[in-house]
Amino acid sequence: MLFISSIRCWPKALRIRLSIIYGCWAVKGNRGKDIAAASTVYTATAAQNILNVSAVQKARQHTDTFGTKNLPGAVHNKAYYIFCDLDGTLLYSNKEPSRKTINYLRHLKEHFAVTIGIASGRAPSSILPLMKRFEMEDVIDIVIANNGVDTIDIHTGSHHGLIQPETIAEIVNCFHPCPQIITAFHNPDILYATGSSGRVDSIMKMNDLHLIFDPVKDTSYQGAPRVMLLFDPAYRTMVEEAVKQHPIQGVKGYFAEPDIYEFSSCHISKHKAIEAYVQQFKHTLRDVMVFGDSENDIGMLKGCGIGVAMRNAEQTIQDCADWVSVYTNDEDGIYEFLCRHEYLLREKEN
Repeated sequence: MLFISSIRCWPKALRIRLSIIYGCWAVKGNRGKDIAAASTVYTATAAQNILNVSAVQKARQHTDTFGTKNLPGAVHNKAYYIFCDLDGTLLYSNKEPSRKTINYLRHLKEHFAVTIGIASGRAPSSILPLMKRFEMEDVIDIVIANNGVDTIDIHTGSHHGLIQPETIAEIVNCFHPCPQIITAFHNPDILYATGSSGRVDSIMKMNDLHLIFDPVKDTSYQGAPRVMLLFDPAYRTMVEEAVKQHPIQGVKGYFAEPDIYEFSSCHISKHKAIEAYVQQFKHTLRDVMVFGDSENDIGMLKGCGIGVAMRNAEQTIQDCADWVSVYTNDEDGIYEFLCRHEYLLREKEN
């Protein structure tokens, strides 16, 4: 009776399988018993496999529901704002935005009381054409560019925290003797670079720039929001050592991408720019959800109310976040996260 009682707890598919086996045994006599015995072994194995698969699914569901650091029952402010980094986050590896994510953000704006923003190390001259090309202008309300130097609300922008020309000259003089490193930065309509490469060409194209000057020979440049060290990713360790040996006062540095190390003013950051923006509306960083994947996202991942690191981020970045997406940027990670966590967003008031 105990065995029969326990059968009732089995999944329906297994109970059907058992009834077929029993029917085979009843009809075919001894031969049926042999078939039933063999089938029982098969069914027991199948049952164990189902249990194993179920355990894997439950583990993935747990990660998907609670993130890798968050605990069940944790309390968050509901978000009024969603800010997304671009490269490695909102964009696929081919540098195009996820259509699925953009359409879903459009849906969220219609049904929730949320403002959608971009927080990127890119310059406005790169971000704004991207938004126009991929029809994102009705979705994005606010752009934080140049790691917090530029805050653009539709048609207006503010600038602060430029690296001054004398500091730029110090960076150029420190690193241009190294043949593996190209030092580069923007001025309006101009790219200054100490060398040429495919990466330099892509930066010019991305920012619609047509003039390039060598800052070693031409020192008439103005202040810039950031100074980049461009290199082959194979030389990353060498670059790390080089920046340690040549500390520059008044700036901070970080790897923005696998082949770009950036300097920016110590007094600016993405999360400080986000904070200044939301304070205009009597909100705080606790009311903000952010998505990021790189070192220049650490401040906002730590400082904002809901920090979500992408699955493709390095472990040190993931460790700074409240949540880690189950999927990468190339797997529509933002979309997949938001679909499962709409309850973290502020509902519209009736």
